[in-house]
Amino acid sequence: MENQNAENERSKTESDEPVNAAASRVSEPAVRGSMPDKLDLRVSLDSVPHLLAKAVENLAEAAKPESKFKTFFKDYLPALTPIATGIIAGMVSYYIYQSDHNRSKEALDKTLTEFGEKTDDRARAIAAIKLAAYGDQALPAVKMVLGADDVPLRQGGELVAEQMYRAETVKHEALITKMLSYYGANDPTLRLGVLEWLVKMGHQLSDEEGRRAFDILSTSFGSQGQNCAKQDNHVAMEAANFLLIWSFKDSKELLSGMTTKCADPDVRRQAQQALDAIDSSSPSP
Repeated sequence: MENQNAENERSKTESDEPVNAAASRVSEPAVRGSMPDKLDLRVSLDSVPHLLAKAVENLAEAAKPESKFKTFFKDYLPALTPIATGIIAGMVSYYIYQSDHNRSKEALDKTLTEFGEKTDDRARAIAAIKLAAYGDQALPAVKMVLGADDVPLRQGGELVAEQMYRAETVKHEALITKMLSYYGANDPTLRLGVLEWLVKMGHQLSDEEGRRAFDILSTSFGSQGQNCAKQDNHVAMEAANFLLIWSFKDSKELLSGMTTKCADPDVRRQAQQALDAIDSSSPSP
């Protein structure tokens, strides 16, 4: 009886061992899954939609610190941009100014060389064409030589200004404005150079440009010529020559005053000649 009971107990124990082993094997993954040492995203997210999985992966990765260089530009570049723009614009303006200054000096050097030495008319005309090609940048040189006491040099400046007008290397409006502003300077020789240029230009100028020049003369001489005695005689003579070419409805009043109020008798005679020309060209009543 006892032997039978012992045999039954042994059989029961042997039959229970596979069950316990199976139970142990089943429970092991549960223990490992509940306390993971490291999250295996590749395995854990296989059944998760791609976009959600990507978001989780991004969260799982450690954030990379930005470099100081990148942080500086991100934080300060928007504020620095206007300053940088201003600095760059200033530098560009400076270099343009330097370039224009150098070209103006070059034009002056060439003007002095060409017209200070050459007396041949053809050579001077060619030199004037070359210098007129400098355009606006040659205007300071033109102003200087227009105010020169040296007659050939001054006439060279007038030739250059004439070529500027013809070839329009300087716009007509800008050129006539500059030339008349030179006349406004308190420099009799420069005024003389401007008036000689106006006479040389004659009716190459438009009616409007001729009128602007007349208005400048009327202001300086007085509308009735009352200030003629105060003018340099050479300037007054060129003014009379200009009025012989250009006549306007109020020219007679100015010329009549010049015939009596100018100091130089040659100027008075020239003014009378201009006045006679206006009278002869007027239609008979």
